[in-house]
Amino acid sequence: MPEAILIVDDEQGVLDNLATYLEDEDLVVYTARSGEEAIRRIDAGLNVQICIVDLRLRGMSGIETIVKIRNLAPQTHFIIHTGSEDKSVATVLQRVGLDNLPVFRKPLTNMSALVSKLQAYYDHK
Repeated sequence: MPEAILIVDDEQGVLDNLATYLEDEDLVVYTARSGEEAIRRIDAGLNVQICIVDLRLRGMSGIETIVKIRNLAPQTHFIIHTGSEDKSVATVLQRVGLDNLPVFRKPLTNMSALVSKLQAYYDHK
């Protein structure tokens, strides 16, 4: 099965843009518009290697989503995609053992940097 990515973002435009760009790079992309939807998909057997997660989601936060997905699928890697400049994010992630996650700030003007990060993951697997 090809490597797969799950994008979790409640902004439809952001979700569509990222998904289209990554699909154009020949990546298998799934999307979820909430943390709850992402959890349901993973719990139902969706197998992804990387989740790109917005931190500010309606309902379950991005951090809660990451922690729950990590519990369901510990092999999953995460990339944060957020517009938040909140410095407490790093502290919260550190408390749950996820302090070295790559962070990409919205709006992402250089999508090739994200693709390079994904390719580096796949190359070092």
